[in-house]
Amino acid sequence: MKLINKFFSLFVLFIILNIYGQKTQNVWKDYIDFKKVIPKEYFAKLKIDSSKFDSQKNYLITIPMTTPKSWMTKKDVEYLMNYIDSEEPAYCVMQIISSHLPLNEKSTLGGQAMNLIDSYRLKENYPYVLTDCSKTDKKRIAEIRKWWNEEN
Repeated sequence: MKLINKFFSLFVLFIILNIYGQKTQNVWKDYIDFKKVIPKEYFAKLKIDSSKFDSQKNYLITIPMTTPKSWMTKKDVEYLMNYIDSEEPAYCVMQIISSHLPLNEKSTLGGQAMNLIDSYRLKENYPYVLTDCSKTDKKRIAEIRKWWNEEN
């Protein structure tokens, strides 16, 4: 019985995604290997060319589990601080083990920059969630700026 319930659930999910997929297109970016890119290069890959941006599409980038805690440096944070106010569209980040497909969720460069900065600031691995479509957030900007000013 459990097998039938599982099969039925997967079938219903497949049908829903198929119907939805006819209306929405996903734009996937190549898999990113953190062992082969530095944070500045990775951040550049998160940018969506504004001349090709289509609000009806989902922009997704697939990444491995997490980065080493030492991947981000103070110099990377200094670079990213220039982007925390950005409202420019960015790819949503999805770990390969995530089961959540972020349909109709949008991300900004500011939100992604803040997440990268937080991995350094809070000494955590990046990303700290399985699927991330962060947006620019004024409260978070103020918190990060305050921390940055205290650090320098």
